[in-house]
Amino acid sequence: MTENKYISGEGAIFQNKYKKQDGHPDNKGSLLVPKSLLKKMAEAFQNGETEKNREGVECIKMDLATWDRVAKTGTNYSYAKLEMPYKKAEPQPVTQEAVAEVTDEDIPF
Repeated sequence: MTENKYISGEGAIFQNKYKKQDGHPDNKGSLLVPKSLLKKMAEAFQNGETEKNREGVECIKMDLATWDRVAKTGTNYSYAKLEMPYKKAEPQPVTQEAVAEVTDEDIPF
């Protein structure tokens, strides 16, 4: 597993001004995804860290967060951030070091 460093894509989601039918999306936007995040995504596929979607296609799960904001123009939008899911670091096995046996001769009094 790769190190747990937060690398994220980011973007904006706006109300869809071109929505004409119920089947059209309510909001639209785009995300910028850096190469380093794509590499982490590829590693997740290679390591088998996948799950199947509704159609049975192997996928990786991503975390998506949004914040409501107002643009300088006064337009409301959502700032979006895409990240690999957080994974706690696996605990390292604890090893017991050999403890020297203490005898009466080792005690100075």
